[in-house]
Amino acid sequence: MSRLEHDEQTWPNWCAACAALLAVQTLAMTAAQTNKPEGPRYRQAMKHFLACHGFDHIHKSTRSLMCEVARNIAAIEIWRSKLPADELLPARAGVAFPLSEDEMRWHLSYFGLPEKKNPSP
Repeated sequence: MSRLEHDEQTWPNWCAACAALLAVQTLAMTAAQTNKPEGPRYRQAMKHFLACHGFDHIHKSTRSLMCEVARNIAAIEIWRSKLPADELLPARAGVAFPLSEDEMRWHLSYFGLPEKKNPSP
């Protein structure tokens, strides 16, 4: 997680963070002695392991998505390998996200989102 928080948001770092979160979920299920990610003992164990491994500040829906990504990394990699080169956005300076914040907001404006953030008073 520390790499992602320090502007090293590369695909391998995202994959590693997703895999680590899936491992945390597995640890919590083992500690709660359950095969399903639910129930009070699981939630208590999950809370403990999330805090221990630095995932406690991530919203639970995002954590669920990250676990699903970790479970499907192989399929995602196969899909990514089949994309034509002209459909890929090259990384800025070899590692940075390819779009600036302004470019991203411009693209999001097509979905009805404001192009610029409203400055807070």
